[in-house]
Amino acid sequence: MQDFAKIFATILTSSVWEESASTRIVWFTLLLLRDLDEVVLATPEALARVCNLPMVHVRQAITLLESPDPHSRSKEEEGRRILQVPGGWRIVNGAYYRNLLNVEDKREKARQRKARFDARHRNAVSNAGNASNAKRGEEKIVEERKGEEMSNAPTPSPDPAPLRSILDAMREASWGGTNEQQETEVRGVIAAGVRVEEAIAWVRDHPGRDVFALRKALVPRDDGSGPGQFDPAKWLEKRRAANGQK
Repeated sequence: MQDFAKIFATILTSSVWEESASTRIVWFTLLLLRDLDEVVLATPEALARVCNLPMVHVRQAITLLESPDPHSRSKEEEGRRILQVPGGWRIVNGAYYRNLLNVEDKREKARQRKARFDARHRNAVSNAGNASNAKRGEEKIVEERKGEEMSNAPTPSPDPAPLRSILDAMREASWGGTNEQQETEVRGVIAAGVRVEEAIAWVRDHPGRDVFALRKALVPRDDGSGPGQFDPAKWLEKRRAANGQK
C-alpha cells in the first residue's frame, strides 16, 4: 500500500466521475491501497470497512469497475478499470498513469532546477551590479574627498617681507580696519598676483581708505573682466611718468 496516490485532474472529466458517490469512493480507495505492482490485496468486506460504506454499495461499485466502459478514454481491457486477481484486484491502467506521473515529476523537478538556476543567476548579476555600483560610488567619494582637500587646503602664506611692507604702508596712510582685517586683505591681494610696489603705491596715494577698498580696487572681478574700479599697472605707469620716473 502507498502512503499517498497522485491523481491527474483529468479524472474530473472522466466517465467514472459520472457514477455514484459510493463508486467514486471505492475507486479512490483502490487507488490509495494499490502497491507498486498496481495490485490491491483485500476482500470486499475489508474494502467496505475501509470505505465506510455498506457492503451492497461496495459490491455494486466493484461490479461496475470490473465491467467494460464504452465511454472510457482508455480502450485497454475494453475500458475496465480493475480486474480480479488472486486475493484482490489489479488496476488496469495503473502502470500507464504511474509512468505519466514519473514524467511529470521529472518535468517539474527540471522546472524547479531551472528556476533555482535562474534565481542564482539573477542574484549573481544583481550582486555584480551592486558591487560595480558600490565601486563607482567609492571612487566618486574618493574624488570628492580629494576635491574637498584641495579646496580646503590653506593658501600658501605670502612672503612675509612684501606682506609687512604693504601693511606698514596701510598704517602709515591711516587705513581703516583691524590688524587682522588688513592682513587678510593684503594676503588676498598678493595671492591674486598684484605686484607689491603697485599695492604700496596705491595705498599711499589713497590715505584713510576703508580696509576692504584695497582688494576691491586691485583684484580682478570673479568674472575675470579686470579690476573692479581701477587698473593698477596703468595707474602706476602714469604716476611714474608724472614724477619723471622710468
